[in-house]
Amino acid sequence: GFFDDVSPPAGQEPDTRLGQITIRHLLVHAGGWSRSTSGDPMFKSRLISQALNIPGPATAEDTLRYMLGQPLDFTPGSDYQYSNFGYSVLGRIIERVTGQSYEAFVQDEVLAPMGITGMEIGRTFPADQPDDEVHYHLYDGAIDVISVFPDVDGRVPRTEGGWHQEALDSHGGWIAHAEDLARFLTGVDGRSARPDVLSQASVALMTARPDIPRWRNR
Repeated sequence: GFFDDVSPPAGQEPDTRLGQITIRHLLVHAGGWSRSTSGDPMFKSRLISQALNIPGPATAEDTLRYMLGQPLDFTPGSDYQYSNFGYSVLGRIIERVTGQSYEAFVQDEVLAPMGITGMEIGRTFPADQPDDEVHYHLYDGAIDVISVFPDVDGRVPRTEGGWHQEALDSHGGWIAHAEDLARFLTGVDGRSARPDVLSQASVALMTARPDIPRWRNR
C-alpha cells in the first residue's frame, strides 16, 4: 500500500477497514471519517503532538500516523462526510507516487501548464507570508489561544499559530490571486487556449454523482 512505511502509535492497532479505502473514496469524501463524530484531526495539532510524544506542531505526516491508530467513523464508501483529513491523505499519496513535495508537484505539473506561477501554500506566521497576502481579521471579542508551536510563549490570535497552516496543504492550504484562480478554472473546463490538464473523461468522472447511498436517488 501507499503507507506501508507508516506505523500507528505504539499500542494501537489500525482499523481493519482502512484497507478498503480507495482513492475514489477519498475524492468524494467517503473514506470513513466524520468531523461531526470524531472531530477534525487537522486542527488537533496539540493533541496529536502529545499522543506521538513529539514537540510539534503536528505535520500532515504526523497526523496520518496518529489517524492510523484511530477507528473509522463509518465503513468506507457507505456514507458521505466532508473530510479535510481525506484530502490530506491524497496529498501524501501524491508525494509517495511522485517523489516530490505536494506543493512542488502541483506547481510544476498542474499550475505551470496553465500559466500559473503565483500560487503557493500559505504560511502560519505573518512574517512568512507574501507582502501582498491579505491580513486575516478575527471577529470582535475573539479569544486568543495557546499556540500549537511549542517555542511560542503565551497566547496568540487564532490566525497566527492557533493551527499549523503548512500542514493543511492539500485540503485548504493554497493562496492565490483572483486572476490565477480564473486561469485554474478555465484550465480544467475546456475554455482555455492552453492544453487542458484534465481530459474530458477525467472532468466527467470528477463531476459525476458519487456512488454513495445518500446520493444515489437524488
